[in-house]
Amino acid sequence: MALILNQKKAAAMLGVSSITLWRWRNEGRVHALPQFKTPKYSVEELQRLSKSNPVTQEAA
Repeated sequence: MALILNQKKAAAMLGVSSITLWRWRNEGRVHALPQFKTPKYSVEELQRLSKSNPVTQEAA
């Protein structure tokens, strides 16, 4: 069985805010698992996303 994370933990794994992950889901960049009422993500999907779209840190 795949490892599953909620919105907050998935965002932390990617190093982004929950709002950014929500935006990416709405844009179709990441897909939540359909069998849950609240957004849940497979670790495999998040790893795929992080490899294809590395998060860049901007200097303030």
